[in-house]
Amino acid sequence: MFNSLEMKNFKSFSNGIIDFENRNNRSAKHLIAIYGENGSGKTNIVDAFRILKFSTLTTFFSETFTNFQSSLADELPDADRISKLEGIKELYIAMKFRDINSLLENTPRINSKEDTTLIYNFSIDGLKGSYEISYDNNCKLKSESLYYLVNKNRGNLFSIENHGKGIELEINLNKMIFKTSSLRNELKDSILKLWGKHTFLSIFKQFQNHINESYVIDNVSANFLSVLNEFEKIVIWTDEVKGPFIHHKTFLSDLESGTIDREDLYKLEKCEEVIFSYFSSLYADIKNIKYKVKENESKIDYQLYVVKNISGEAIEIPFYLESNGTKNLLELLQVFFSAINGNIVIVDEIDQGIHDILMNNIIRNVSESLSGQLIFTTHDTFLLQELPPSSAYFINLDVKGNKLVLSGNDYDTKVLKNNNMQHMYLKGTFNAIPDPLDIDFIDIFDPIIDHSEED
Repeated sequence: MFNSLEMKNFKSFSNGIIDFENRNNRSAKHLIAIYGENGSGKTNIVDAFRILKFSTLTTFFSETFTNFQSSLADELPDADRISKLEGIKELYIAMKFRDINSLLENTPRINSKEDTTLIYNFSIDGLKGSYEISYDNNCKLKSESLYYLVNKNRGNLFSIENHGKGIELEINLNKMIFKTSSLRNELKDSILKLWGKHTFLSIFKQFQNHINESYVIDNVSANFLSVLNEFEKIVIWTDEVKGPFIHHKTFLSDLESGTIDREDLYKLEKCEEVIFSYFSSLYADIKNIKYKVKENESKIDYQLYVVKNISGEAIEIPFYLESNGTKNLLELLQVFFSAINGNIVIVDEIDQGIHDILMNNIIRNVSESLSGQLIFTTHDTFLLQELPPSSAYFINLDVKGNKLVLSGNDYDTKVLKNNNMQHMYLKGTFNAIPDPLDIDFIDIFDPIIDHSEED
């Protein structure tokens, strides 16, 4: 899990630090809700985590896109061609983020001449480490490093620096982490060839995927592999990106509709049970949840239906006809499942289209079951009635316009048990709220109104 995030010259943050640690034992918090007025930088925080997640996948995205392009040139039956096109959402991500430069685009702070630096401080089984990347205004990598456990002591697992044109990369691969000279030389060759277009973490993952597993286990420290595994647990949930969700033997990757192998038919029954328990707790009129299936030769197409009580009659309704808010609730079920199962889930505007009472009930209940980390942005002040002060974060501006992100426990005014944190927020105790003037719409539109018609 993440203990803190440091952002220097990143988007609207000149020098921002967000502390996710509990004060009493310095462990990472499981639940973090981030508040701020529109344009305050909430989504920028989500983007910082998106960069970390996708920067480990750029070589995979590049390979996926290349393979797809090659397959289009093949003479395939129509059915196979259609099957390949069904993964178009994934291919869009692969096409867009198949190198680190496109991932970092538009993230350096405007008008800043200094490099952008992101530092992710994390803990694994109580042991702390940090991963850092730095890049210039043209989104070209300048440095990358990882600090974590080396045998029994903490130290640098690797570092890579680009000192400029005509100067070879400075590459340091810890001999205690990458144990043989042949491995280090092979990785250095890959770094010289690919680094700058990809991070070392992404380069290593590609290497790992194409090499014998036992070779990696024997020659690479488990400490380095555990960091990679921890970063693999990151899930991003935004309007643009939802996932990647870690494959589960029972849980469907798409809960609303899709195609599965015949031997996976049991998943539908399991998911019907889960979805019904979830929605029947939120909506009184939902009486059942069921999948309708269409069987092919080796595949099964499925579509989710909801059974509602309408005027005393049980009516089957295809789920795609439900409201956007209800659809979001279904998608969020994947989010909560991931966070409960130990993953690190970053959600932008978790309350989008969802009634505040429903959202409040969901967050209150899910917070009791988190083994992973759930970090989300929201405008829903109703949640502040349930959130502990330590889990509520507010984006503020200091007198120089620098952004500060503080939890409810970091203010001079303490939040006591009998205080209503929602009322305190709306009264301006934590700042981070809009301060608009009255809007005279007649006056605003006056320049474009044709007053000649009034004569």
